[in-house]
Amino acid sequence: MGCPAHSNSFQPSFSGEQSAGITPEVVRTGRVESIISGVAVGEGISLLAKSNFRIFQAGQVKVVPLDPPRKLFVVFAKLAGTAQTDAMRIFADYMCKGCEV
Repeated sequence: MGCPAHSNSFQPSFSGEQSAGITPEVVRTGRVESIISGVAVGEGISLLAKSNFRIFQAGQVKVVPLDPPRKLFVVFAKLAGTAQTDAMRIFADYMCKGCEV
């Protein structure tokens, strides 16, 4: 299966497989529910943020934590060429509290 199209969180996870001679077939889709549904019908496996499973119920999909856990890098996206509004700044500041920069 794959990761959301805007995510490269899977890249560091494949180094061990490639050194073992395994080349994963990566499919990208922008919809988390499509990824979870594909896993649920046996089309493959996926790397997803654990928080997705609080939003999308997937009783037939088993969540297996990575050990050690991986960092997931998140960015703030806005329309290019537009000014950052006070609301955007406040939201970004709120989301970044306690984050490593």
